[in-house]
Amino acid sequence: MKTKLIAWAIIVMGEMGLITSYAQPDAFDDFSSYANGSSVGSGTMNGGTGWSSAWHGNGQGSQIVDNGVLGITPNAGGGFANWRYFASPVSINTSTSTYFFRTDMGVNSPSQSFWLESDLTDNFGDHIASLVLNNSWATSLIGSDQFSGGTIGYTPNGAMDTLIGEVQWSGSSISLSAWVYPVGTAPSNPGTPTWVQTDSNVPFAANIGGMLLQSYSMNGTASVGNVSYGATWNDVVPAPEPGTLALCGLGALCGVPLFRRLRTKTKGIKS
Repeated sequence: MKTKLIAWAIIVMGEMGLITSYAQPDAFDDFSSYANGSSVGSGTMNGGTGWSSAWHGNGQGSQIVDNGVLGITPNAGGGFANWRYFASPVSINTSTSTYFFRTDMGVNSPSQSFWLESDLTDNFGDHIASLVLNNSWATSLIGSDQFSGGTIGYTPNGAMDTLIGEVQWSGSSISLSAWVYPVGTAPSNPGTPTWVQTDSNVPFAANIGGMLLQSYSMNGTASVGNVSYGATWNDVVPAPEPGTLALCGLGALCGVPLFRRLRTKTKGIKS
């Protein structure tokens, strides 16, 4: 009996180990590598992968809290803006291209004028597409065309939601598909977007070059977690790679004969 249990344990643990292999985003920062109290505008927060330099910006009222969450509090300037550029900007051309960007965000404010924004930019900071939270709604922007996308209700209880944008770019138009999920519930298959925004007024941009976090009318608190960018959904929402799943299936097929051989070999031996 002990031999049987050991054989099955080896098979199961091997498969579980394989399942933890994930696709890698082009750029990623979950703020977990910074000490509590670190300021995002200090120029020293250089964790994560795929970036050309540390976070930069005014940093007022924004610091790491609760082991991996960027907490944003009211300040005299009424808002904050912090940015980071990709180590490898993507040149924009006339053929259709698709890019995904994600930010986990939450707000807790009594003011209708308060809003928190995550922007996909070029490497000069010009806006390409944005995902936005207010005290009562979530929406999107393309370039300077504000609030022309879809809108859903948002409960300002301080809990973070996962906002994911898919930018599909061509020479004559740009579309932004948006998904909104409570943190930890984004599926491996994106399914139907929460809304889609299309604009024939393509924003001017030199490239796909970075991300910007900013807010306005900061009379309440906000939080930011995972920030990531990549060419596919699974770059920003981790999921097992197809090759990994195939290996898991092979492990299961190989495990059955192994178990049978062990069973035959140990037959008649007392456990």
